[in-house]
Amino acid sequence: MLPTLGVHLIAKDEAEFIGRCLESVKNADEIIVIDTGSQDDTIKIALEHGAKVIALKWKEDFSLPRNEALRHATTDWILVIDADEELLTSMDDIRKLIRESEAEGYDVTIINQLGRDREHAVCNRALRLFRNRQEYHFQGKIHEEIEPSIRLLSGKGKIKDSDIELRHTGYLTENILKKNKLKRNFQILIDALKADPENPYYLYHLGITHCQAGKLGEAEKYMLQAKQLAPAAARFRPTLIRDLVKIMLERNEPEQAGFICLQEIQHYPDYADLHFAYGQCLENQGLWEKAFESYRKATICRSSSYVTEAGMNSYEPLAKMGALALKLDQPEEAARLFYNAAITNPSFPPALKGLASAFHRLNTADEEIGTLLLKTVEPRNEQQWNLVLEALDGIGADQEIIRLCPPRWLAADNISNLYGASLLRLHRYREAHSFFYHAACANTSPNAKREMLHLLTQWKLQGSLDPYIWTLIKTHEHEDIKQLDGSLFARREVGPEHNTKEQFQNTPLIQGLIRQAIAVGLSDLARKLSIFDKAGVFTFAKTLYREGYILDAADLLISSFDAQTLDDEGAYMLAEILYDKGHYAEAARLFENISLHDPSFDAASIGAAISYLQLAADYLDRAQSSLPDAPKLAQEAGQLRSAINLLQRSGWHTSWNDRQRRCIDEHKRNFAVHDRSERS
Repeated sequence: MLPTLGVHLIAKDEAEFIGRCLESVKNADEIIVIDTGSQDDTIKIALEHGAKVIALKWKEDFSLPRNEALRHATTDWILVIDADEELLTSMDDIRKLIRESEAEGYDVTIINQLGRDREHAVCNRALRLFRNRQEYHFQGKIHEEIEPSIRLLSGKGKIKDSDIELRHTGYLTENILKKNKLKRNFQILIDALKADPENPYYLYHLGITHCQAGKLGEAEKYMLQAKQLAPAAARFRPTLIRDLVKIMLERNEPEQAGFICLQEIQHYPDYADLHFAYGQCLENQGLWEKAFESYRKATICRSSSYVTEAGMNSYEPLAKMGALALKLDQPEEAARLFYNAAITNPSFPPALKGLASAFHRLNTADEEIGTLLLKTVEPRNEQQWNLVLEALDGIGADQEIIRLCPPRWLAADNISNLYGASLLRLHRYREAHSFFYHAACANTSPNAKREMLHLLTQWKLQGSLDPYIWTLIKTHEHEDIKQLDGSLFARREVGPEHNTKEQFQNTPLIQGLIRQAIAVGLSDLARKLSIFDKAGVFTFAKTLYREGYILDAADLLISSFDAQTLDDEGAYMLAEILYDKGHYAEAARLFENISLHDPSFDAASIGAAISYLQLAADYLDRAQSSLPDAPKLAQEAGQLRSAINLLQRSGWHTSWNDRQRRCIDEHKRNFAVHDRSERS
């Protein structure tokens, strides 16, 4: 006789999810739903799916309803599922598994979705399928388990692995907030810890609850307590270490997190997530070569017994290694690594962007890079085409974007933005104007970026806006645009040196237009726009710098510095320019003044330190030729250079993508900056 299979779940106000859950297990021999007080249509939906519904008063203890379901069970085997989960494996496959099984229970894989993208998920193993025996029962007020009971009565060897998969959506942020899980879980855990204050399992999950609430300091405190108390053999301990390290990294504590990783990897040498986290700790400290090796170790881990994020032993570390190879000026190695990451997951943006960047650094023609991306991704839908075009956008391959962009997806929001921006950068203004007009007519939903580009295009072409454009603007107030349009071209020459009494009120709109204009190569229009906002000149200069127009930005920043109107952010950019030109003394003074004004500006403090180190190293280099103790001086200079190299890797300096680097390369010219101390 074939064994029977039942499904058990707990529910309260799960009408939004329970239908999909029950549909995925509809072929079960018995479905038992323990309802703990639903006020919505949960019970009605459950009954419509043939479930036996049992009402039970909620008593802040998840084991109670689980064990109540066991009391009513009549099947040989039981699969436990949550209302916000769905079974991905067919019931027929599960029946084949249990038909002649000698096991008492099976672990299944639970895919916990953390975002709408299927790749953004964490997978864990849990015992969810087991024989129905009177002796077995659930334990724990929260995150209840039946495994300890089965181990105690039948032995660890009776628990086997399976290929069964469930998808869980309860960790999506909107679902956590909607169901008020945090408040419920917090209260259960606090009550449980009152009775058992040194229970590491409860302390860990209290840390998780604080983390989900955004209280990372509290989360770290409870997880450190749990780490001290959790036995090395505790099944949840590897996950505890992983989560603790991730929180410490988020709180910018890479040294402490790295020390914990180094200790714990000895216990869990085959845990990909831990090697990956250690790589992040090392990378954040500028130890790129060691980080590369740690990421490599993650790629060879094959254990499925840990809680793990998708791609932690494949495309995630491969892409990280590729990025490090680029930083270490090894584009060929980077291209190989990014390609392997992209082949493993063609929908992983860092892999595709890195692949385009690596081949761009190898001086590969844009057309060849575009062809490679198409062969790698084989795009069939909007999302895949968007990935390809964004990768090309990152390297400034505008002609390729125009060539490859499929007509079918030209109306899609982001793709239309990429296409239109490329037309503008290629100075195809009339074509861009026509494109934006037809795109606006074809779309009823607002697209703020496309509308901004449309406005800029018409101003560039005609100097003013035609009346028809008001019917196409959906995201900005007409009066704001009309006010700006009426005075924008009132003067033939306008710029930062011209003051205007017509200060525009909608500062965010002006600043957004300035940024968009510079991003598509319309710097002349951005300069005209800058006079209509009191901070417009700063927005103009800073955006020029961020987009790679460094020399143009330098002129404006120096003028503002001379006029003593430069803010800390602008002063920081000017200090970077001085540093990059080797004017370390003046850069150091600027960085130090910023740090004194704003002690939380960490990058400025690092900039000051590294500038002084450069001055010291230069002094030692010069001194070697005139002082008798030259070998010792050379050794000290070498140590300083090593310290400088490490600080250079700390991420203190502005970085540019390959598109912006093209701007830097195209606009290079001699630029002499003298120390201000030499000026009168």
